[in-house]
Amino acid sequence: MYTLPFLFLVSGLLSAAIYAVSTWTPLMALVFRDLQSPGALYFVHLFMLDGALMIAFGATYQLLSVVLGREIWSRKLGFVHYAFFALGTILLLVAFLNFRPPDIALAATLVWISVLLFAVNVGMTMGLAKKWDAVIFSVAGATFFLVMAATLGWLMGLSLAGWIKLPHLTPILLAHMWFAGVGWFGLLISGFSYKLLSMFFLAHGVPLGIRRWTSALWFLSGFFGGFSFFIAGPGRLWLVGPLLLGLASLGYALHVRQIQSARNKNNPGPGIQLAVRLNVLLPALSLLILVLSGWLLREKPGHETAVRWVALMIGAYLLGWVGLTILAYLSKIFPFLWWTARYGQRVGQGRVPTVNQLLNETWTRRLLRLVFALTFSTVPQLMDKYSIEGIPPRLLPASSAGCS
Repeated sequence: MYTLPFLFLVSGLLSAAIYAVSTWTPLMALVFRDLQSPGALYFVHLFMLDGALMIAFGATYQLLSVVLGREIWSRKLGFVHYAFFALGTILLLVAFLNFRPPDIALAATLVWISVLLFAVNVGMTMGLAKKWDAVIFSVAGATFFLVMAATLGWLMGLSLAGWIKLPHLTPILLAHMWFAGVGWFGLLISGFSYKLLSMFFLAHGVPLGIRRWTSALWFLSGFFGGFSFFIAGPGRLWLVGPLLLGLASLGYALHVRQIQSARNKNNPGPGIQLAVRLNVLLPALSLLILVLSGWLLREKPGHETAVRWVALMIGAYLLGWVGLTILAYLSKIFPFLWWTARYGQRVGQGRVPTVNQLLNETWTRRLLRLVFALTFSTVPQLMDKYSIEGIPPRLLPASSAGCS
């Protein structure tokens, strides 16, 4: 079973490393010298698809087995999923760099199929659960939003190739980002955090009421926030998604404090400590999204005027909370998987080192600090490049292409 998560995790880490190095090379400056270059799409999808999403797939396959106490429904389907996803994302990145719409459409189709395979595998696995709790509900909701995000991305790819005709791509693009960032990654990370933090802190007797409400609010935030982009013109409904996200993130932060209060272990490791500290970042970003959305609706009521700023906030959310939290958890999960693969068969047959004995916390802490510093040092330039203005005009409707 450990081969499948390892395959996704190693592939995702390799892509994340390529992304991190690429952001500091002259190549990136050359790619973005022309703001109509599709290079921005290449870098975003390198980080989000080949990096973060690949890692999330591997973590889901492993952690879902831990939560349910049983293996994933079909390991073979998991490997087929990997093949479709890896082939689709590689083809997509190459197609973005060369901007070949037919290849983009083909790649988007492969990625969409891979997401459906993942959804079937996860859905069948969760169907075997004896009882659904906030963790299972969060994974189910996250999978729903992943399918929505993948479907919208697939439709945009088909539209670029001229295989179908879509009247307006801007709301589809923003909903695609919201479903992926808030719906998929947000629900998945918060849901698994309920289990992981309790395990790493050895917390017992944690109240469960807040996590149920938090999961429900997060799902509603992803749902209303994503579909609100399809409503013509400004309206108060556009604020519902960010408002619910703010409430959900506050509830999540409070529940993490409850887990800490019930802990029986003071030092869960530097990675988990970083993940806990990032909970301060999430409510702050959520509040910023809410405030900016409200201000834009009041001062600049044109719907397309707010596109760039909403995209910037979603990007900061993805790079800040999502990206760093995934890396923080990986610093604990990946060594455990490696230890299990190497020493699992030797448990009870002699002296076997523990995971903590093999880890150097000092170097782990330094590495996480370095990643943290590098991430936020690149945010200003990356956010400017990843704005709506960095997307080729042919990707956007005429009304938004000239928006300032």
